[in-house]
Amino acid sequence: MLLIKFTILLALTVTQSPSHEVNQIDQPSNAKNSINNLLGKAEQILAKSADSSLVLASEAAAQSKQLDDTLLLIKSYRAQGKAKSYLNQYNETIQLFDSAVILSTSLHNSPLIWEFNNDIGEIYSLKGDYVNALKSYLEALRIAERDKEKENIAKSNSSIAIILKNQKDYRDAISYLEKSLSIWRDLNNSQNVTRTIINIAGNLALLGDYDKSLENLLQAEKYASEIKDTSLLSDITISIANIYSYKSDFKESEKYYLKGVALKKSLNDIGGLAIIYNNMSVFYLNNFNFIKGERYAKLALDNAKLSNLQNIQMASFKSLSYIYSKQKKFENAYINQNSYIRLKDSLFTIQKSEQLEEIRAKYEAEKKEQQIKILEGENQIKEILIRQGNFVRNTLIGGITIFILLFVFIFRAYREKKRINILLEDKNNLIEQQKVDLSNKNIELNNVNSTKDRLFSIIAHDLRSPMSSMEGLSGIIRQLLSSGKTEKLDAIALHIDQTINRLNSLLDNLLNWSLSQINGLHINSEIIYIKKVVLYSVDIQKSALEAKKITLNIDINDDLKVYVDQNMLRTVIRNLISNAIKFTPSNGFINISASSDNGLVRVSVKDSGIGITFEKLNTIFEINSTKISAGTNGEKGTGLGLTLCRDFIALNNGNIDIISENGKGTEVFFSLPSKQ
Repeated sequence: MLLIKFTILLALTVTQSPSHEVNQIDQPSNAKNSINNLLGKAEQILAKSADSSLVLASEAAAQSKQLDDTLLLIKSYRAQGKAKSYLNQYNETIQLFDSAVILSTSLHNSPLIWEFNNDIGEIYSLKGDYVNALKSYLEALRIAERDKEKENIAKSNSSIAIILKNQKDYRDAISYLEKSLSIWRDLNNSQNVTRTIINIAGNLALLGDYDKSLENLLQAEKYASEIKDTSLLSDITISIANIYSYKSDFKESEKYYLKGVALKKSLNDIGGLAIIYNNMSVFYLNNFNFIKGERYAKLALDNAKLSNLQNIQMASFKSLSYIYSKQKKFENAYINQNSYIRLKDSLFTIQKSEQLEEIRAKYEAEKKEQQIKILEGENQIKEILIRQGNFVRNTLIGGITIFILLFVFIFRAYREKKRINILLEDKNNLIEQQKVDLSNKNIELNNVNSTKDRLFSIIAHDLRSPMSSMEGLSGIIRQLLSSGKTEKLDAIALHIDQTINRLNSLLDNLLNWSLSQINGLHINSEIIYIKKVVLYSVDIQKSALEAKKITLNIDINDDLKVYVDQNMLRTVIRNLISNAIKFTPSNGFINISASSDNGLVRVSVKDSGIGITFEKLNTIFEINSTKISAGTNGEKGTGLGLTLCRDFIALNNGNIDIISENGKGTEVFFSLPSKQ
């Protein structure tokens, strides 16, 4: 949650742009009043109906053009751009804002030029195009520095810092924030001084420098108290609590969490309470205080429902399921796990639909753009040919008129023809390259569809299999209860637990793979203790280990650290342990070890299982139906696990490999950096 909070605070810093002259236009005539009424209505209905807002803004733009009023046209372009950004039409928004920059330049209006460059940077940032976002923000900074607008310089530095943070360049981000901080202090702007200090603390935390991050947050807490900004103070308090938790100072962490709750209650901030209660639940679970963990998970769930924070609801359901499973309250654990899965599937379906629509829109836009370029190229060729014909005709006329100039004209015609031929050749080559690019795009989309079809065919029966195995269990349980044979319920409960774990693992793998294919994954690398992650993953697989009476040995030093995304590492280790259990016969063993050498941490998962044949070993990391094998007890799988392991290790700058011999066990080992 600390990283999420810092992200929110960073965003607050750059959304304080004034509207400048666009919002201060004088409209003496009825025509101008009519246009401003249209724009006013467009602004009012923007949040509720972006489509209707766009219609009104477009009509305002048309009337502004008829009136030949440049300032009103700029204002109309802004309204159109805002509506299109609400509709996720970012490319068209950028085109409108570019036009506004051109018009503002014609008026020599520097404040407007700065503002629209800043807006263009924000739209590129929303698209995830951080390279172009950085270019726009740097142009805005250049304009502000040229005009010596200190406030705009500070805002541009903060915006650039956000982009650098998203690109994980935390040190440079801090450098730009320090420049911004110096200006805010010169301007005696206490609120922005406080926000900038918070942003610096956020980047320090992402670098793992918790001591300096805490020092800055405590300073920000003092400033927020002085300016009596309770909302800002509540956010700072939660961040301080999270930092103390990372530093294992649980007494101070608990104190600040409770202080944060009091502040959020005073603000009647239901959403903020949901977030902090969820943080507190995780905090107490990490300290094995299941009673308080359950209490705050329930509070987080109630407040998340009131504020419609679905991610917090999902986290609360998962925490409650974990707590109840530890307390042997399996019915409650099952209910909460089902709620978590349903909500997670719902969010995934929405996200996938949005992302597929975005991919389709990008492809169509690129296709249209290429077609336009091809047509432009053809028109340019025709124009060149016409020019060439005119030139030859004029040369002949000049030769008839005066013989002395004949040689000069012929020489010039030859030289011009040569230049034109070179230009024609370049244009033809460009058109051919564009055709090749279009063809490659089609091949790439076909490959994605092919992979999707193979994947669905593989998992179709594996999703049905665990659910089918659970059909009729409720009837069996009632029958056993009525007959008094309750001693058999433990075995059924174990079967249900194992089936749910396999189903949850299957869905997690499917979700992670899908996100990786549509670039929906965000890597948040940090320094973590690897043994803690291994123990967490082993705890999830505990029932499966006990069911097959497999001996598990862990040989990892407590202080061994790696620099990695914790959730990705959990997924990798969980899949490797799951595979080892799956292919290891009863009474076998699994050894998990780790060692550090030359800045790398090498982790090994070795089992005494049935091993892998040489033919399957060559394609073990690929998605195909031929590599899928049942476990020693008939366990099923999708074949996604090792593919995810390979992708996640690569994303974290690591390597993974497998050593195996049929019938003699398998060893999977991977290496990750020990520091940034």
